[in-house]
Amino acid sequence: MTLSTLSLQWNAATYLQPPSARCGHICAVIDKIEEFGTELVVIHGGINSQKAALADLSVLQVANEQWLDLEPSALGPAARAFHAACSIGPRVYIFAGHVYLPEQKRLHQFNDLWVLDTDTWQWERKDASPDHPAPNPRDRSSIVPLDDHRLLIYGGADASNRRLDDVWIYDLNTSSWSEVGISSGSKPRARCSSTLFSLGNRVLVFGGDIVTVGPSNDLWSLRGVIGDESASRVDFTIHAPASATPQWTQLQLPGPAPAPRRGHAAASATPWGGIIFAGGRSEQKSLLGIKKQSEYLMDVVLLQRQMDTLQWRSVEPAIGSSRSSAASATPVAREKHTLCALKDGRFFLYGGTDGTTTLGDAWWLSLEDISLPETSDLVTLSDLEKQLAVQHQPAIGPPPPPLLSLGSGQQSQQQQYERPAAVGPLAGVNGSYWAGLPSSLQTVVPQLANTALTTLKGRLGYPAVPGGGDALASVPTTSAGSSVFAPPVGDAVDDEGLISLGRSLLGVDTTREELVLAAREYLSSVLPSELKLGSLPILMTDYRRIARAGWAVAVATLGPDALFHTDTLLSGRYMHWTAEDIRMKDVASILEDYRKLLAAVASGGDIGGGGQLKEEVVTEEEEEDSFIAGPPPSSEQYQEQQEHTNE
Repeated sequence: MTLSTLSLQWNAATYLQPPSARCGHICAVIDKIEEFGTELVVIHGGINSQKAALADLSVLQVANEQWLDLEPSALGPAARAFHAACSIGPRVYIFAGHVYLPEQKRLHQFNDLWVLDTDTWQWERKDASPDHPAPNPRDRSSIVPLDDHRLLIYGGADASNRRLDDVWIYDLNTSSWSEVGISSGSKPRARCSSTLFSLGNRVLVFGGDIVTVGPSNDLWSLRGVIGDESASRVDFTIHAPASATPQWTQLQLPGPAPAPRRGHAAASATPWGGIIFAGGRSEQKSLLGIKKQSEYLMDVVLLQRQMDTLQWRSVEPAIGSSRSSAASATPVAREKHTLCALKDGRFFLYGGTDGTTTLGDAWWLSLEDISLPETSDLVTLSDLEKQLAVQHQPAIGPPPPPLLSLGSGQQSQQQQYERPAAVGPLAGVNGSYWAGLPSSLQTVVPQLANTALTTLKGRLGYPAVPGGGDALASVPTTSAGSSVFAPPVGDAVDDEGLISLGRSLLGVDTTREELVLAAREYLSSVLPSELKLGSLPILMTDYRRIARAGWAVAVATLGPDALFHTDTLLSGRYMHWTAEDIRMKDVASILEDYRKLLAAVASGGDIGGGGQLKEEVVTEEEEEDSFIAGPPPSSEQYQEQQEHTNE
């Protein structure tokens, strides 16, 4: 028995005289091996870094590793971007797209169809029959050949940025358009920036941008438009009734489904009988679903056809490559790029944008099936599940049924549980609201003026210190309860969430200190996947309070200068976050930071040994995230309108 995994390898294609950087262009592969001993990669149009539409034509001779700039002899299509393209034999077909007219400050969209004959390198416009209606002008639509004389168009967005869901077929023999009537039933929501491809006797559409939803990851199959339905056994596990009218069916497939995305690229993966997807732009929503933040992708996912079924299959970096070397040989995350397949099994990626820069790099992608012999050293899935269950065992298990009453001198059930090692000094502390904060610090916490500057520094996660470190030395300590670092011990507003959480955990209404301790023990030991949404506001409120108390420990231990020492950093980089800012991928690091804060405050000033604060190692990505106070302030509609205009 063998285990199979699919690995990938990226290699930069650094050839001389490449096309200019661009996104929203088209790419097609033409087989010229018999004539010239090479395949050709044809790139046309797009927009450059100045947001100007392009009309140039660049060709890569794959065998010679050489770029050529061609000027077809006949008049060709106007400069444009976000058009759709496909190839049949030696001909490249492009449809629609848009160009921005700066004089009129508007987009002009096309609905024309052009063909480039690579035998003569001449463009020809395919005029539609006046007796048949044609698709409306649009951009970000998709196109796929059905056979040697028919092209299918799907979706896109019109001049008002309204998403479209219509399906059209162009017949090259009759030069006519016909809209495809879809039978009643479910169908994909209108979208743009999706990928369209044929597989077997089906046309499939994946992902794209949907109004009110954003990037999507649904997969739909359209049957009844390719050839004889009875000619193929493949039904992709969907047993829909036969019908002469084309019909959409949503596919639910096994395997790890890709993240929602738009502006991604797809290409035929013939050796694996499927389609490969790369990159795109996703959208990370906060766990409460209130805030959204864009995320650019550069993952690779295979939609693999095996016998009569389809399945998702993830692709990982080649085995044996280190994380650092793999990262250095991987294209940056992007959208609005192109990906095309060659006969030798490689894929060619070009251009796109990472949201800041218009890209002009080219990459070769290679995939390889690796078979691993079964040995006694291999870990089965059941073994792995057992290991993970042990590794991620919460320090505090679920409480047993609550006692009916607590007698004098009797500990609550929550107090009897073993405390997390990371919290250490929190265990057994009674009578102190801070559950581990030294009593001296409860009355000697520095008081800071709540000025505009301190408020701003607090939002950025910095210690709020007005007027320099000397200001701390002269601050009265009798009103510690109003400190910016440490809220008053009896702050009922801030306590309410912890007390409510502690009460639900213990099942009894005991003292405030015990309820707070139970809540903090839960928050410091819960797995990220098990944290309930309702606990997020409680977690972040307590996080900010303990972070400020942690800085109070630093000041009391090291003096006011601790706030200005770059080598004495303390956890608390999420102080400016609220529950609405949190995304799923942030939960683990926030919980880890929360545990560090609890341990630091509970240590009574002995932080890092010798009274020195422990320097926290922060990655570049985490450091960048720590200065982001949520998504840009503009509305989603404004962002979409601006992006549509820029494109």
